[in-house]
Amino acid sequence: MKIFLLHFFILMISIIAQTRDVIQITNDSLSYDNPSMPLQPMNFPHGIPSFFLSEIREGRSINIVMLTYDNLTDSFSSPIFITDNQFINRNAVSSEPAWGRDGLIIWESNKSGNFDLYYKTKSSEDENWSDTKILLSGEDDETNPRFAYDMYGENYLALTFTKNNNLYFAYFQDSLYNLKEVFTSKEGVYYHNIQSFVNGNDKFVLICEKVTADSNTKIVMKSIKSNVVSEEIILIDNVISYNTYRGNWGDASFFVSYLDEEEIKQKLVDLYNVNNNQYSNFDFYLDIEGEIEYFDGLLVPIIGKENNPYHPFVYRYKNNDSLFIKVAESRSEFDYYHKILSVPLKHKVSKPAVGSFYFQYGHLTYSIWADSVENRTQLFGVKRFDIYGDVDEKKINLDDFYLSQNYPNPFNPTTIIEYSIPNNEHVILKVFDILGREVATLVNEQKSAGTYKVNFNAENLPSGVYIYKLSSGNYTTSRKMLMIK
Repeated sequence: MKIFLLHFFILMISIIAQTRDVIQITNDSLSYDNPSMPLQPMNFPHGIPSFFLSEIREGRSINIVMLTYDNLTDSFSSPIFITDNQFINRNAVSSEPAWGRDGLIIWESNKSGNFDLYYKTKSSEDENWSDTKILLSGEDDETNPRFAYDMYGENYLALTFTKNNNLYFAYFQDSLYNLKEVFTSKEGVYYHNIQSFVNGNDKFVLICEKVTADSNTKIVMKSIKSNVVSEEIILIDNVISYNTYRGNWGDASFFVSYLDEEEIKQKLVDLYNVNNNQYSNFDFYLDIEGEIEYFDGLLVPIIGKENNPYHPFVYRYKNNDSLFIKVAESRSEFDYYHKILSVPLKHKVSKPAVGSFYFQYGHLTYSIWADSVENRTQLFGVKRFDIYGDVDEKKINLDDFYLSQNYPNPFNPTTIIEYSIPNNEHVILKVFDILGREVATLVNEQKSAGTYKVNFNAENLPSGVYIYKLSSGNYTTSRKMLMIK
């Protein structure tokens, strides 16, 4: 046990020491571009190993490769070819095997003459991905597949795609079903860049750009519940650019640049509690100057100081040769962030991506992008590792003051939390949701030195990641737990 802890300690020191340094992930004869992260319920990795996808270009052909992450060595594998042919294979989306649901990779390819959708699957027990199968084909192009951002890890997936400039929505479980045309383009009206979000209770929120004949662009929304599509509503007018991202689970999240009385403004938007097209708009401005061309970010399930969740994000200005990588420590005050670094770029067209790769004892995220090296484009990354909670290890004697992992975990709806305190102290044990909002106070009283057990009942709370935090005297520590209904 001591040897294991020593190895783990050395590994954590290695990971933390390299945090915020630019790392060259690939160094070979291939040319990489457009990295993409898998769909992960609650934005943390479930599959072993974690992975991401990238396109590689050779002449006129484009193929898709996978790179897996090894948490023991903190390194990425050589590329694993998902496609290997002379055609154009692009715009891949993926989902990790999670909670009994197979992993899935979908992409578009012109191997049949026009663009059709293809896929591969993988269960958590399988070592390799399946053979390639046709998902959707026809005389018209089917392009731009995207998964609905998913919180709960249902045994099905929802996705959107484009066909004849119309935007479609469907479910996938072994095959497509309940296919619906949601946004229909017509003369003078063009819809594109659709994204869907699971909003709880089998409800999906779909947002996209709507361009009219006068070149005005709007962000519009529809919702689907019980296979019934709502009416369209306008969210934001006079849009310049728009990027969806993995924000809060179950909420439609996007970044938008728009004109407000001839002034360019940037906004991050979360649409909470979408119900019959009624929603509360939670937004905030970034301390950013200039027009954003690419943006990606995610809210990670870890609570830091002052109970604020971490929110790494990466973006590029239009007509700018630098990539900016930052991390916020709050959602309600998004201008409270730490600037990690700006990275000069030679390759001006690559889309950056942010993803989770390790979720034990702390949370490891990577920002990944492609840049030119000796007439090739290689993949680079910057990592961030955040240890759970707000613990000052120098103040805590773990033999006397300790907060155990709840059991069972995951749980539904009750679980037991055990803790120990060394002295007669006033003890506070609280539970917070992933946004840092207090949902329960389990203990708030004077306690004698000893070990205690507390029962937590989450019957009235939604499924999700929760943080429980113990404070006693000068000691504070916290842990995560997962409730699945």
